[in-house]
Amino acid sequence: MRELRFTLYEVLGYFLPGALFFAALVILLWGIRWHCLQVDLVNQVSQRELLVVAVFIYLLGHLSQALANWMDRLLDKLLVDDGPKVVKVIFAGLKRVFLEQEMDRQRQGIQPPGILERVRKALHEYYDVDVSKLKEGALSQLCDAAVVANGAPEEREIYIYREGFYRGVWLGLGLISLALLCPLIRQWIHGDVVIEAPGCSLRPSARILAVFAFASWVCSCFMYSRYWRFRNYRIDSGFLFFLSVPKKKAS
Repeated sequence: MRELRFTLYEVLGYFLPGALFFAALVILLWGIRWHCLQVDLVNQVSQRELLVVAVFIYLLGHLSQALANWMDRLLDKLLVDDGPKVVKVIFAGLKRVFLEQEMDRQRQGIQPPGILERVRKALHEYYDVDVSKLKEGALSQLCDAAVVANGAPEEREIYIYREGFYRGVWLGLGLISLALLCPLIRQWIHGDVVIEAPGCSLRPSARILAVFAFASWVCSCFMYSRYWRFRNYRIDSGFLFFLSVPKKKAS
């Protein structure tokens, strides 16, 4: 069963975000280099070449997760510290649109202060260290280590899988929205961007490309809000799971 869940996470957390990253690269080259995109190209390559592409997509998935983590830390710096005011205004608007008012960058999780105080007291008894000055992120890591050591419940893995999936997908869709600007601009200036399929040829207008770019950006924002929600679910459940761990000190 664990091997099945591991394989599922490899697909959801790495392969699908990597496929979006790969699609963004193809769209970028479509606008810069290959102005004629052949959608029937998959049927013209061998199985060995498809396997190479699949491995490349899987590696792109790992890169996508690393970039998403870096972008998340960058947003923490821009929104919590003295970042540009325009970034804070845009993020506040996104919170209002997507009804994610609990997206507070200065804390992690949405548990009330009373639960956090109980967690701090339980951590002090379990690890025999002073945790009074630790923030929610450090508390979550200590709780998670104790929960894993005592047999993590299946719900924890579900939150981790879905958090990783949404984290990779929001970045992939964002990259696609940016990559679509290249064929959009070229179509607007030169008008030579074409999609070829067996028996037909399509020349999308700049307006259609703009609609797809905007739709991809909106979906990226939605996926980011979902990522943040499951991030809070994972952290909050880690606090609650730890409170159910037998009270004993770490060896």
